[in-house]
Amino acid sequence: MKKVFTLIFVALFIVVSCKYDDSTITDRVDNIENRIQKLEKLCTEMNTNINALQTIINALEDKDYVTSVIPVTEEDEEIGYTISFSKSGSITIYNGKDGEDGDNGKDGENGYSPVIGVTKDTDGLYYWTLDGNWMSDTEGNKIKAEGLNGQDGITPKLKIKDDYWYISYDNEKTWIKLNKSSGEDGDPFFQFVDISNDDYVIFKLADGTEIMLPKKVSDQFELNIETTKDIFCEAGNSVKIKFNIIEGGENPQVECLGENGWIGNNTMNNSSEGVITIIAPDPYKNGKVIVFVTNDKKQIVMKTLTFTDKLLSITDGNTYNISKDGGPLEINIKTNMDYSINIPNDAKSWLSYISTKAVRNEIITLEVAKNEDVLSRETTLTLTTVDGNETFSIFIYQLGDTFYSSGDGSQSSPYLLEYEEQLINLANFVNQGNSLENKYIKIVKDLDFSDKNFVTIGTTTNPFKGNIDGGNETISNFQISGSEYLGMFGYTENASIKNIILENAKVSGENYLGILIGKGNTTTVENVTVSGTINSGSNIGGIMGIAVNSSINSCFNNASMGDTKSQYLGGIIGKSENTVITNSANNGRLCGFDCFGGIVGYADPKTHIKNCYNQAQFTQANIYGNVGGIVGYNCGYITACTMRSTINAACGQSGTSFSESSTGAICGYNAPGSVLLKCFFIQVSFSNSKIDYCGSLNWGSCSECGPYNASGYYNGSKVTDLLNSWVHAQSNMEYNEWEGTYPKLKK
Repeated sequence: MKKVFTLIFVALFIVVSCKYDDSTITDRVDNIENRIQKLEKLCTEMNTNINALQTIINALEDKDYVTSVIPVTEEDEEIGYTISFSKSGSITIYNGKDGEDGDNGKDGENGYSPVIGVTKDTDGLYYWTLDGNWMSDTEGNKIKAEGLNGQDGITPKLKIKDDYWYISYDNEKTWIKLNKSSGEDGDPFFQFVDISNDDYVIFKLADGTEIMLPKKVSDQFELNIETTKDIFCEAGNSVKIKFNIIEGGENPQVECLGENGWIGNNTMNNSSEGVITIIAPDPYKNGKVIVFVTNDKKQIVMKTLTFTDKLLSITDGNTYNISKDGGPLEINIKTNMDYSINIPNDAKSWLSYISTKAVRNEIITLEVAKNEDVLSRETTLTLTTVDGNETFSIFIYQLGDTFYSSGDGSQSSPYLLEYEEQLINLANFVNQGNSLENKYIKIVKDLDFSDKNFVTIGTTTNPFKGNIDGGNETISNFQISGSEYLGMFGYTENASIKNIILENAKVSGENYLGILIGKGNTTTVENVTVSGTINSGSNIGGIMGIAVNSSINSCFNNASMGDTKSQYLGGIIGKSENTVITNSANNGRLCGFDCFGGIVGYADPKTHIKNCYNQAQFTQANIYGNVGGIVGYNCGYITACTMRSTINAACGQSGTSFSESSTGAICGYNAPGSVLLKCFFIQVSFSNSKIDYCGSLNWGSCSECGPYNASGYYNGSKVTDLLNSWVHAQSNMEYNEWEGTYPKLKK
């Protein structure tokens, strides 16, 4: 009976209970779910703030700058900012609220949310803080908020689990439990973001730390240090390193911060240059020194210096170019380490080790065999420290019997020539019957033949027929002697040569002599400048001794040429046949016997000389020789040319006059059918004031020619304007303009 009563009571209780009001429980569950959602949102926003703070620190290190700050709103309330950087993308930071009491207010725990921040320590680096204290790893080391050269920076991570806050310092591998997460609103990471200043944005953190980032960094503000990585400095020693500051203002501030006992002191020589003195710890420890520079606008740049106490350096660089003849190769090494020398197997047939002189500054001697092949060869040997930690490479390149380093000779991929031996090989290659017709060559380095025997390129039997671009490089100090067809090129045919500077060349011979070309047939020359000497001979020119069916443009001679027996001598061309010379000039002293002129010695009826000038001194050995400021003996066309120099008698012999009938300021002899147009000479330049634009043997036509005065005027008109009126009248405008009181071509 008792059991029945119990069952009835339980049943009644259940019936009665079914009528119970459960709204209170439902509200409490809803509140819990709502609080969890708020905590999750808070945790997400706080992690976003941590990442944002990390980005700000990295931006500070990388010299980034802020491009925009846009408020973030929620239901018309400002809850944070979106900040954009020039290089670091965009970040969003959220405002926080003070933690409120937990449930019931009376007996609940006070709300807790972690306060994450960063603070600059005495070493000048930013470190993470938690609730105002340094964050530290398991070994007690402070956790860096900024990386050095993109390394070492760590970003903390927060989470909520079982109603407690947790933090991770190792990319979520392990978690450290903090306090209970009873509060629903977190303390603010950022007290405020101040964008009122025109030059920078101020981020003030919860602990009062202020970080300033520029709104725009001067494009020119820079710290340059002559060396920053693996600077050699042994224990207790010091090393001095030069630096300079660009756009640092009148009073830039420089600060050096070292770690592990490294000390850096700076001395400013002036507002833009100085010296950093580094002192290594004793005993030696690995370490760094960070150099900060702040300019007048409070912008900051920094460089990190790293060091080593191990030295193995190649004093003269790590590339060696060897002639085809080979021989001993000495490599200067500065070291305090033991090392091994490793020669690749495929190079051991021509490269062998001889010795090492065991001194502080060591010399490794290798024997390089002669290269009998036409092709060049190369290898890379290595020096490896005995501990295997350091490897240094040495590149060895040996020329073969070829004249180029690379390329296939096409117009798009020309043969590249960069060594003196290669130009000599080119001469031998052409002179043996390889004309290089339709092939293209480019010189890519200056060539100096001070201690080398030069070989003329091309002969009458085997002329050069290629296309060579000198790349505006300088070929200097070559010497050539012989009988005829001498110059850098002896004989050219169907060739083109451009963009070459020949400096201090010496040519000695008897006939067809040029600094550039002895004889050119159907050859185009453009933008070539020469200097040096041609002591004697006939058919002599700075650019060509004799030119046939050729064209010369924008060429300049500064070489001194000729003697008392020389004839057919010209500053640009000695003898010209069916050739066009334009935009060229002579400034080299000339001395001759007959038929010599500032531009051309002898011009045949099909020669055209346009827009040229001569300003060199003339000396004349034969008083009856045909001598002209532009052309000595003219049968062709001379247009828009000027002469502004001196013609003397008898190659410097005083008291000897020259014949008025064969000497002229423009041409000495002007043959029937020849033409002179718009040619001028300066009136006061001649030792004999009776000289006219042409000698009295003037059988050709002449128009608008005559002297101009010291003010640069001819018959009331400025000579430069008269010359340029002709230049501008040419439909293709292929001629250079003139400038100056004493007319000179613009180059």
